Amino acid sequence: MPFASFVARVELEKREFKLKGTFTLGARSNGIHPLTEDVTLQVGAFAATIPAGSLRSHGHDTFRFEGVARGAALEVEIRSRGGGRFEFKAEGNGAQVGTANPVTVRLTIGDDAGSTLAKVKVHD
Repeated sequence: MPFASFVARVELEKREFKLKGTFTLGARSNGIHPLTEDVTLQVGAFAATIPAGSLRSHGHDTFRFEGVARGAALEVEIRSRGGGRFEFKAEGNGAQVGTANPVTVRLTIGDDAGSTLAKVKVHD
């Protein structure tokens, strides 16, 4: 199911990216379950799937992953804001994102997904 809305911001510094964004589930969504569904993240040329069961619950509304995915040290956080609205953050160190600007950002959680073009802020 496509997200009803999906917004993302990307910052790059050498081989590290920082991603922040928000999304709202579509009207026909059956909800997301980050603890039991695969989570796939794409930022430009970098894409990684975090297998179901890899995210951990931190409190009632927050899910986190810290580990290595596709050769990059990756941290991902998904936080519910109620009403089918969520915010997410991701940081990847050692990831090859590419040089395009804007970059494609895609987030898939189970059968729910969103994609957008995000302008990149580059830090030297």
